[in-house]
Amino acid sequence: DDDNNKKERLRRRHRRRIALLERIPPPNIATAWGPNGNLGIDIHTKIIMDAENELSYYRRMYDTKVQRIRTLKEELIALSEDASSVQDRIAMDPGDERNRAVLRDIKLDMNSVDRDLQIAQQLMSRAQENLISIEEKHFWIQHSPQAQERKQQQQEEQQEEQE
Repeated sequence: DDDNNKKERLRRRHRRRIALLERIPPPNIATAWGPNGNLGIDIHTKIIMDAENELSYYRRMYDTKVQRIRTLKEELIALSEDASSVQDRIAMDPGDERNRAVLRDIKLDMNSVDRDLQIAQQLMSRAQENLISIEEKHFWIQHSPQAQERKQQQQEEQQEEQE
């Protein structure tokens, strides 16, 4: 039953993709217009540029969330090492209340960072779902000849900058 549901979902997705491809106007046919008039480019190029901008926005959002998780994990590791160090000092001098207070503070910080990490992971998961959804929405960019030309031009420009 799961296989049938999966196949049906794939068929629906494929039909949606075909419908999206059919809605894309051919290149160099119509001029794109905005609130201030003619944009000076054809509508196909404008659609691709808008889609690429939306994709890059969601990729940046996802990358930001991933970086935040990486930072929080590093902070948690550092706090854990600090706690271990303080615990060693407490083991050498069990009567030192100052070290116990420091350890309590470190553990509170660890709990706070751990909560922040859990929230960041949830946000990253949502950002990933959004990115996947947007990539699926704009999958046709990969199949557009004009988009492929733009991508090749961008790669050539990057290679020239590196040289």
